[in-house]
Amino acid sequence: MNIVNTCFWNRFEGNPYSFCEKQLCGIIVEPANTWSNVGYLIVAVMIFSSSHTGPRARGRFFWSTLALFLGSTLFHMSGTFWGKFLDVGAMFCLSMAILTTSLERKYKIERQTGIIIFVGGIILSLIYLYFVRLGLFLFGAQLAASTIIERRNAKRFWKSLICFAGAFIFWIMDVKKIWCDPDNHFISGHAVWHLLAAVAIWFFFKSYQAEDRHRLPRLCHAIVSFSLAYVPTMLNDEAQFLPVEKLQGSE
Repeated sequence: MNIVNTCFWNRFEGNPYSFCEKQLCGIIVEPANTWSNVGYLIVAVMIFSSSHTGPRARGRFFWSTLALFLGSTLFHMSGTFWGKFLDVGAMFCLSMAILTTSLERKYKIERQTGIIIFVGGIILSLIYLYFVRLGLFLFGAQLAASTIIERRNAKRFWKSLICFAGAFIFWIMDVKKIWCDPDNHFISGHAVWHLLAAVAIWFFFKSYQAEDRHRLPRLCHAIVSFSLAYVPTMLNDEAQFLPVEKLQGSE
């Protein structure tokens, strides 16, 4: 009997690459990378329960974080191409939520204009993803644009960027196999990325409650902007994801 053909998700088009965690034949193919998405759900609930930020920002961040929880969970649960598309698409929802809220705060744009920017940006990002496939580059560029807008604003925004940069280090350690145990289905570098990224989202959201004007040094601002916008391009498509066959080649 060919066991591969009995795997639940094999009926769908598979994602040709995987993270370090070895994919299993079951309903959940990457347990560690799946359960760790609970951080996004917790943060979404916290955002929904918050009453200190305007309803537009709260709604934007709540739905984007909830979409990220669902998209990332489905991706790592299934290991499918459509799951990956949902995951990266949800990341665009989040980056556009951050960028749109920053534009609203700085330029005092109208509600309808904000909706057009937010929804239009997501649609254009998904079209870009479908045809170009360099999702991380665009995601980083959108966050970098937000850092430029917010460079004179609250320190909490920079706390979120530092937290996100720390999460990204674990992402790199996972895909580059610096920290890699394929048979560890409880914790992985990518699982830590999920948890720290969830904390960063909360800091992003909380930053819009503050209006103090402490400016980060220009050198630090330049380093953060560069890393968010250009580091993803240094990882080519085959370096971003560890091929599944390499993980299973030794079996």
